[in-house]
Amino acid sequence: TTEIYTLSLHDALPISEQKQQKFFQGNEGADGITCLATNPTKRYLAVAEKCSTGAIVTIFDLVTTKKRKTLQFSECDAQEFVCIAFSYDSKYLLTQTGPSKDGTSDWTLIYWQWDKARPMASMQVSNAQHAPIRDCSFSPTDSSICCVIGDGIFKFFQQKENSLKQLPGGPETVPSLLCHSWLSDNKLLVCAESGDLWLFDEV
Repeated sequence: TTEIYTLSLHDALPISEQKQQKFFQGNEGADGITCLATNPTKRYLAVAEKCSTGAIVTIFDLVTTKKRKTLQFSECDAQEFVCIAFSYDSKYLLTQTGPSKDGTSDWTLIYWQWDKARPMASMQVSNAQHAPIRDCSFSPTDSSICCVIGDGIFKFFQQKENSLKQLPGGPETVPSLLCHSWLSDNKLLVCAESGDLWLFDEV
């Protein structure tokens, strides 16, 4: 078992069962870590940092401790990513921005082929009120399908031909949602801010 936590604004520190510590230095000029994610095999660590010139994600190899890739999306001026997620086959990465400086690219979801630092698709995924997005994920059975949840938001998208398209399904009206987790048999467990848990079958 390996635990990972932020030691300061710019460092991520994993601690293994052997009680070994490894430091991962953040990017110069960044304003601090906003979120972390590991791939399913725990080989790679994605560290998102807030930056005035645009949000940054750095992918580290947890075995060699070396940087693999640095991702920055030039088409959006948002300063931070609020959540990130690897696909279950570890080939792709989702990054969800927060508000942008001028408001024209708020809450943009970006679908990456991360090992090539290639953004394959992007889309603003909030609603007309620009409600916050809280969490994003890939379907465990189809890495072209992803889910986002937030304040009154519960949506599914599919990446196809370098674009994201919203899929039908999910309740039309939802409360403020904070996080979610895929279970076996394509079931999805969603937690609301009220403390209620929703279980969706055959998503």
